[in-house]
Amino acid sequence: MSRALPQGFESTAEALPDSTQRYVLSLQGVSSKAELMTALAQALSLPTHFGRNWDALYDLLTDLDSDSAVILQNQPAFAQAHSSLWEPLEGVLLDAQQFLANQGVALWLLK
Repeated sequence: MSRALPQGFESTAEALPDSTQRYVLSLQGVSSKAELMTALAQALSLPTHFGRNWDALYDLLTDLDSDSAVILQNQPAFAQAHSSLWEPLEGVLLDAQQFLANQGVALWLLK
């Protein structure tokens, strides 16, 4: 029997299994792509060779081999104030989530 994997963004972390690796990304004060990439690198503990672009982020996210959750703090305000940053980030996160689901790995996206 296969398990249900997350699809899209959710608003609560209550149902996450205890074994889920959690990454908290604060979007407070982020106003540029450089700041966003730095925040992502820190929150997700990305390697030093992280290329700080959307393709590199996708590549590293899709390398996850265990169930994980990205918890986006301050997401509504960030999305409203910086749609030119939010839209590509949202796309990368959703694409990575779908890819991982096809591999049987859960990626929860919480806002």
